[in-house]
Amino acid sequence: MENILELHTRRRSLDARLIREEIEKRLPSFEQIRQTTKQPGLSFGVVFEGKPICEHHFGVKDLSSPDPPTSDTLYSIASLTKGFITTSIGILVAEGKTSWDSTVCSILPDFAPLAESPGLPMATLRDILSHRTGAAGLDPLVQGLHSQMTLDKENAMSLVNALPVRGTFRASYAYNNALYGIAGKVIEKLADVDSWSDFVRERILQPLGMRDTTGADVDIESNNVATPYTVISDGSLFQETPPALSGTSANGASGGLKSTIGDLSKWCVAITDTFKYGDEQDASQERWIPNNPIRGLLIATSAHNIVDPAFPADEHYCLGWFRQTTPARLGLISPNRSLRSPVLGKESLPVTIYSHQGDVPGYTCSLYVVPEVTFAIFALSNGTGLSDCTDWICQDVIQGLFQLKPAVDFLQEAKLAADSYKTWFNRTLYQPFLKARDEGYQPTSAEDFVGQYILEGCNFKVHIILDETALVMVVNERPNQRHPLQPFRPNQWSFMPKNLDEYLQRGYGLFDLVDEFVLNFHRTGDGHVKELTWRMSSVITRFVRSE
Repeated sequence: MENILELHTRRRSLDARLIREEIEKRLPSFEQIRQTTKQPGLSFGVVFEGKPICEHHFGVKDLSSPDPPTSDTLYSIASLTKGFITTSIGILVAEGKTSWDSTVCSILPDFAPLAESPGLPMATLRDILSHRTGAAGLDPLVQGLHSQMTLDKENAMSLVNALPVRGTFRASYAYNNALYGIAGKVIEKLADVDSWSDFVRERILQPLGMRDTTGADVDIESNNVATPYTVISDGSLFQETPPALSGTSANGASGGLKSTIGDLSKWCVAITDTFKYGDEQDASQERWIPNNPIRGLLIATSAHNIVDPAFPADEHYCLGWFRQTTPARLGLISPNRSLRSPVLGKESLPVTIYSHQGDVPGYTCSLYVVPEVTFAIFALSNGTGLSDCTDWICQDVIQGLFQLKPAVDFLQEAKLAADSYKTWFNRTLYQPFLKARDEGYQPTSAEDFVGQYILEGCNFKVHIILDETALVMVVNERPNQRHPLQPFRPNQWSFMPKNLDEYLQRGYGLFDLVDEFVLNFHRTGDGHVKELTWRMSSVITRFVRSE
C-alpha cells in the first residue's frame, strides 16, 4: 500500500486542471462504456471547489436526429428528486414550521396506516425519509407498467394507509417511494402550496438559477428534451412513453423532477458549498453561493438506516442520500447493482462518499459527492440500457481521482453486466416460472375468476375480465394497465412474459420476482372464489372480491 502521507498529499493537491486532464484521458473509454450499454445519449458534469469545471456529452438526445445532448438537454432525474424533497423539509424545519421528529399524522391527520406494526402509525418525517418504516412501497402495483401510475395523487393516502409491512419499524431498510409521495404532501400542507414542486421551484431552483429544472409534465417533442428509450436484447431501441411522475402525480415527490447538466452543476455547487460552510448564513463569510437556500444538510446526510447489515463497511441511507465509506460497493440502487457490483478501495485510504442513483423507464442517472475535497460528479442518460453507463462512469472517475486500489476495469464490468443482463430474464424469472408451472392444468371455468377485487383497507381495484375467451387483469380501471392471464396452477393465474424483449416492451421493469407475476385465487368451502392474493415487494397483498 502506498505511503499514507503521500496519498493524503495527492488528495490535497487535486486541482481543476488535473481533474479535467484525468477525465479527458478517459473519454474514449467512457464512450466505449456507453456503446456497450447501448444507451443512446449521455451527459455528465463535474463540480470542484465551488465551480463547474467540465462537462461532456455523448450520443444523441433523439434517434431521429444526429444532434448530441447539450448542457441544457432535459432528462428525468428520477430518484435524485429525493434530495430536493429532504432539502425542502430542511427549509421548513429551519423556519420552525416542523421538526425532523414531527409525526406525519400530526401534520396529515389522514395518515393512519392499518398494518399491524408497532410504531408505524406514529412514524416521523425522519422515518419516512430514511426508508426505515418497514412498510412495503408496492412499486409494481402503484407505478405500474411503464411507470404510468395506477392511481391519482388525491387517492395516494388511502393506498399508503393500506401498505403491508415487510420489515421491522426502525430496524430495517425498505425503500419506499410511496412514502416520499407523502413527504410531498407534508410540504404542500406546511407551505400552503398546490404542489411540492411549486415549493421546490420557488425556494430552491429559482434562488440557485436552475431555470430548466421542473416538476411539470414535459412534452418530449419540445426542443432539447431527451427522448426516453429502452434497449432490447439485440441492442436495438424502442421509444418509451415518458414516465407519469410529476408534481401532480402519486409518487411524484419520489422521482418527478426533470433537469439538465447545467442545472445540476448549480445544485452540486450549492451542496458542496453547504458541506464546506454549513447551513448558517453569515454576511461576513465569503462562500461560493451567498444566500445559499439549502438547509438541514447536516441532518439529511447523517446515517439513519443501515442498508446492508451483512456488508461490514459504512453503508447507510440518510435522508435522500446514501452514505458510504470505501471499501464499498457503490451504486446502491443503480440498475447495475443486480448485475455487477465491484468493491472499490479495498487497498486504499477510506473515502466517504454521498450519492444517489435513479432510473425510470427510458432514463438513468447518478450523482456522487465527496465533501472531503468539495467534489461532485453527476451523469444523465436517456436510455434503460444493457446496464447503466451513468453509474459506471461516475465510479470510474472517483476511482481514478482518489487512487482507489486495486483498480477496477469498468469497461470490462460493463461488458460482463451486459452479458448478464441478456440472460437475466431467462435465468431469474422464466426458467423458475416454467419449473413451478403445472403445464397440464386447465381450469374448468375461467368465468369463476371474473369479478372486481378490492385491496383491503383501500378502494384500489383489480378487475378480472373475460376478453373474448381469455382472462385479463385490469389494474384500478386503467386501460393502459392490462395484463393478459394464463393458467399457472390450480386457482393460480400468471401474466409472465415469454422473453426479455416482451418483458421490456410491455413495461414490466419494476417486476423482478416470479411471485409478482402470479395471482392466487382463494375459494370458500362451497367453491366460490372469494379473494385473490398477489405477492409484491416480498409481501402478500390481499384483494377481497366485491359482489
